[in-house]
Amino acid sequence: MRNPLSVRERAFAFASVWIVACLAACQGPSVRSVPERDRSGANGERSRPAARPTAASRTNVSFPGRTPELEPPVARGMNFGSLFAPAGGSAEASADRDGTEGDVVFREGTTVVRKQHVYDRMLEVDPRRVQDIAEALRLDVRIRELSQRWDVQASDAEVDLSVRRELARMQRDFEKAGGFVDFATYVEAGFGRTLEDLTQHLRVLAWRRSTRSYVIRYAARRRGVLRLQRFLATTKEDADRVHAEVAQGGDLARLAEARSVGSRARFGGRLPPLAASSRHSATRLADGVEVGALGPVLAVTLEDGSDGFGFVRVLERIDPDPRPFADVHEELRRELERRPVERDEIVAFGASAFDS
Repeated sequence: MRNPLSVRERAFAFASVWIVACLAACQGPSVRSVPERDRSGANGERSRPAARPTAASRTNVSFPGRTPELEPPVARGMNFGSLFAPAGGSAEASADRDGTEGDVVFREGTTVVRKQHVYDRMLEVDPRRVQDIAEALRLDVRIRELSQRWDVQASDAEVDLSVRRELARMQRDFEKAGGFVDFATYVEAGFGRTLEDLTQHLRVLAWRRSTRSYVIRYAARRRGVLRLQRFLATTKEDADRVHAEVAQGGDLARLAEARSVGSRARFGGRLPPLAASSRHSATRLADGVEVGALGPVLAVTLEDGSDGFGFVRVLERIDPDPRPFADVHEELRRELERRPVERDEIVAFGASAFDS
């Protein structure tokens, strides 16, 4: 006869694998994976090499001038996820906030381990990971404030659909693994919570992910967006030569990667999304240039401060759109389905100021 404990152990083992996959899918905005060569800072600077996208590296980007100090903050009140949740709270937000039971991770004899102890230990063993989490919280705070200011959030229908899809995917994986217990028992054994509690947790994750995406894309709409591909050269002759090749059908991305002197050469000359009102040096090269067209070769100051020449191709130009979110909600929903938020957009969002 099968040992009952082995059922729980098998369920827990399967759940552990699923948790990793679920977190990678559910944490943060819906972000399209960008190749390694497309990852850099908001102003075009080279950044440290990034690892293959994970639940942390897909969303936790460092924003220029926004790196918090690595010092142990008081963990109580954060409740590991309740900082950014839909109105009405969640299972995570229900913990006590008085620094007692709400902070307890576990007890061993007379010793109580609290969330602050977990943070302190993480700071000892993996400070880079703590920095990533702090940046993720900073992003959450910023998005929460803007979502409240602009009344931006995912609809109940969108959240419900996302949760149904996730539960269906989870149940399919469970059945493929053998379905050795009923699904509700598997959830309780593997996740330590009821199916109802898990569903509520998935609702929080779905709402958070969708609302992040809406705020980031809506913020870009409000300020206007300019997407450019740039080529830089030390002499006008070199810039003119490449400009002529591109005008005759040459691949600007490959030419920029091989011959541009800018730091974005390895990204095919593609710049991060720029605000329409940005003072970035490349915006001058795009003045009066139609979308899809090449601008003229102009004198520029290169990144090392020396004189040079460059030109751009305008990939996209979106004029500032001050309409309320409710008026563009459906339009943004369809846009996000076609083109999820990319890493460069998150970097640009984190480096921008929003006064209204």
